[in-house]
Amino acid sequence: MKHVFYEEMRQKMGRELCRTSGVSAKAMRKKKIDVVDTAMKLFFDNWTPQLLFKTGVLMDEEVYIKNKRRMYIPCSEKLVQTLWKAKMKVDVSDLTKFPRCFSVAWPKGVVIEGSELPACMVWFGRNKDKFEIAELMQKWIPIPFEYPQGYDMEQYFLSITFLNREGIHIRCSIPEDWIHLCLDSEACLEELYKGWEEIADSLNEEELKQQYVLVRSVVHLMVYATACPDSIVDGWPPGAGAKGVQKKGEPMILMAPKIDKTSGGHHESPEAHWRDWHFRSYPRRRDGAKRDGLVFVRGCMVAGDVDPKTVIQVQDDKYTHSSVGQSGGF
Repeated sequence: MKHVFYEEMRQKMGRELCRTSGVSAKAMRKKKIDVVDTAMKLFFDNWTPQLLFKTGVLMDEEVYIKNKRRMYIPCSEKLVQTLWKAKMKVDVSDLTKFPRCFSVAWPKGVVIEGSELPACMVWFGRNKDKFEIAELMQKWIPIPFEYPQGYDMEQYFLSITFLNREGIHIRCSIPEDWIHLCLDSEACLEELYKGWEEIADSLNEEELKQQYVLVRSVVHLMVYATACPDSIVDGWPPGAGAKGVQKKGEPMILMAPKIDKTSGGHHESPEAHWRDWHFRSYPRRRDGAKRDGLVFVRGCMVAGDVDPKTVIQVQDDKYTHSSVGQSGGF
C-alpha cells in the first residue's frame, strides 16, 4: 500500500532557489553548496513580519529534524477509519510522552468526511518548549526569543502542518483548552480563529475542513499509539512509496489491534450488542492525583439476554446443583 509523506518547507525552498538561480542542485553539490542551508539563510536575511507563518513551520521542522524525522505510518485505511470513529475520553496531559515533533504518513487516498488526508507534521508541547526551538534557530536568526508577558508557559499547544492542493504549507496551532472542542467539528476551529482574521481569511472551506479532519485523526492516532505501544513496529511497510528525504527518517508502523469477538454473547439477541474498543484515562482520585497513561478497552458483548444454566452433578447418589452461567454469558 502506498503512503503519502510530509514534504518539508525547506526542501521546497531549496528547489525554488535552484529554479530561480538557474543552477541545478547537482551543480551546487559539486561546488559544495548546501542548497537547503543557503535557501534558509536567504529567507532569514530577507525576513519580514509577513513571513511569520512560514517561520513557525520552519521552527517546527527544526525539532522534526532533531528528532531524526520520526514518522508514524498507519498500516491500513481500515485502521485510520476505525480510529476516526473510536470513542476517547482522555486528558491531553496523558499524551506528553509522545515525541515532541513527528510526521504522519497516511495511506494514500484515505478520505474522511469527504476530505482526503494529506501527510502532515505535528508539534505538541508547552509554550516553554518553544525556547528549545529558538535556540536551534540561532544559526539563522540571532534574535533573542521572548514571549510577551502573561503567557502561560505550561500551556500545551498542538500544531499541525500540511500541504494543500496547490502545494502550499498550511499550519494550525491549537491551545490545550481548545483541543477537545476542535475534535467535534470545523465550527470550533472557526470560533478559535475569531480575532485572527489573517488566519481565517487565508483559509478556504476545504482547508478548514482538512484542519478539522487532521486534528481529530492526529489526536486519535496519538492516543492509540500511547495506549497500545505494542502496536508500533519499527521499519517501512511494504510498498510504502517513500523516497528522497523520507528515507532519512525513522519510520514507525502502527498495526491494527487484535479484536476478539469469539465469546460472551451474540448479535441475534435483541438486547445484546457489541461495544467497540475505545480509550479512556485512568480515573482521578479524590485528591486529584491519577495514574499516568491511557487504557485501551477491548470490544465486548454487553447486555446479552442469556438465561443462567445449571449443571447437575451426581455424587454418592445425591444431586447437587451449582450455577455456572450468568446473565450475558460471561
